[in-house]
Amino acid sequence: MKRRRTALLLAVSSLLSVSPVSAQSLLPSDWQLSPTLSANYDWLRVDEDSRPLPDKTDFRRARLGLTLRGGERWQVRAEHDVENRTAPELSLQVFLQNGRSLRFGQFKHPFLLDDVINERQTPLMEQSLATAYAISRRIGADFGQVGADYSFNVSVFGKRLDGLLEGVGLATRYSRVAKRWDEGLLHLGGSLALDNPRNDSARFSTRPEAGIATRSLVDTGVFVDVDQNLRVAAEALVLHGPWSLQAEHVVGRSSREILPDFNSDASYVLASWSPSGHARSYKNGVVGAPKAGENERPWELFVRYSRIDLDDGPVLGGQQRDWALGATWYVHPNVRLMANHINVRSTRRGISDDPSLFQFRIQLSY
Repeated sequence: MKRRRTALLLAVSSLLSVSPVSAQSLLPSDWQLSPTLSANYDWLRVDEDSRPLPDKTDFRRARLGLTLRGGERWQVRAEHDVENRTAPELSLQVFLQNGRSLRFGQFKHPFLLDDVINERQTPLMEQSLATAYAISRRIGADFGQVGADYSFNVSVFGKRLDGLLEGVGLATRYSRVAKRWDEGLLHLGGSLALDNPRNDSARFSTRPEAGIATRSLVDTGVFVDVDQNLRVAAEALVLHGPWSLQAEHVVGRSSREILPDFNSDASYVLASWSPSGHARSYKNGVVGAPKAGENERPWELFVRYSRIDLDDGPVLGGQQRDWALGATWYVHPNVRLMANHINVRSTRRGISDDPSLFQFRIQLSY
């Protein structure tokens, strides 16, 4: 732990000591080089129930990176996570005409609104239980198109940069602004993903909305005879001034050749309000953090109900229901403080486990 903290501090110092002006002088005039940083330090305290779930204090993520942009033509992004010793992103994006783009490398693939929201702008500290179905970051290729009121992406994916191969597949997401008004909008969308898993096996699990928690409460374990995994999701978002309402429902089917198919589902509903009167941002079909003016320090309050059902036939992954309350304070354009409380109700293989979690985060982004 001390070595990782020291490495992060040294890396941050090195990053901040680099002069963008001196580096920029070596590049063509229309190129732009920008260092990036995303560091989350979390405190987790747990009121345990039937099984141990210990308190923990650690970095949730500590990512250093660079973005090199060649005018309006292309962009290269590279990130390294000092905490997890992985490269979550290494991609080249080429911007075409009329809002079209191509992307190659390792990046986050288009499935679920909750998953495509930038980690620096998530409403609560962790995503909902529904992201047990997320494709997340894989090596692949993506085609995207955005317009004034819609966004569309389709991608193919395979293994990860760390060499892990869970399968190859396709993911796509489409969203549209169905209606706009003076203070807000109505957004509707959907996602679909197909993959053929390696070794004809699959597994679905999720932690209790606490990224540094040491275990999952629901977990199918590895089940076999899987020919294909299908995921389908529907999403809706309403923004109205300082208020927002966001919801998704996802169903999964693992088709099996001999054994019965495995069917599961998850969903969440999230509501937010900003006491400081700030509205959540919205761009290209993705919602984000509020935009603050000079010397403004926005507040946001959140409540979310999240559920997942991983029980079907002989596969007993469990069921979980979470109520989460959260508060976020943007004390600086590069710093936000977050506090979450999660009340959990879970059952797996006939055993109930209902812990209560409190967590706090200091997030630094640059």
